[in-house]
Amino acid sequence: MKTAKICKEWELNFNSLQSEDDVSLHKRSYLHYASEHSDFVAAKSWATKWLLENILPDQPYTCHEYMAGIGVQTVLTQKLFNISKHIVGELDPECIEHLEQQEWDVKPIFKLESAQDAIKDSNDCDLKFLDLPSSSILKITREWKDCFLPLFENDPKLVVWTDTSITYHISIHGEKYRKILESDELLTKEDYIRAYSEWLYKKFGYSIKRAAIRGRNAVYFAAVKGKEETIIKEFPLNENLNGFYFLGEERATLDGL
Repeated sequence: MKTAKICKEWELNFNSLQSEDDVSLHKRSYLHYASEHSDFVAAKSWATKWLLENILPDQPYTCHEYMAGIGVQTVLTQKLFNISKHIVGELDPECIEHLEQQEWDVKPIFKLESAQDAIKDSNDCDLKFLDLPSSSILKITREWKDCFLPLFENDPKLVVWTDTSITYHISIHGEKYRKILESDELLTKEDYIRAYSEWLYKKFGYSIKRAAIRGRNAVYFAAVKGKEETIIKEFPLNENLNGFYFLGEERATLDGL
């Protein structure tokens, strides 16, 4: 068994980690992503902690993660919020097995199901997390609309989701984004994020309070009800390696930080 440290505070155990170089890309388990791309997971850990910390009043909340992955978000959610009920969903059976073996402050209800099916069946929690593998304003109004748009229907306290539009330069899809968002010219990723927040407020009465940019391929949005000024913070990969590392390997991981 290997133990990972998250944000230098909390632990997550892994009973099985192996290379999947010889496994077809479409058949790989997300569980093994942690060992092969720990720099991405590390930056995501710090980004998520900043995104969630003190964003809501300290009171009990119900929570539903529709794409829980390896559990980094699950750990941070339980440590940063007072969770009274926690539903953890995931499509990958290896991830579910891994999550069930952990010790939790609040024992989650684990569900092996797709996010699309889960949102149809259970969409009434206070906190909602949708860690989309590939997302932009184009995709959430088309491919993901059946599972994204309903997230705001029951007046949740917080909605968190992943956007990967920054993988490409804004000039590639900027005009398409601008038309959907009904905004002025989009020249930067910051323009896109703030226009996205304006669109969200017009459509649902929610706005993006915080946007955490991980490296060059993902932004994590945290939306709350009402009109909020969006705070944007970047988390470069090479500056956040101590967000996730395996015990016994910390010297190799942290040298140079």
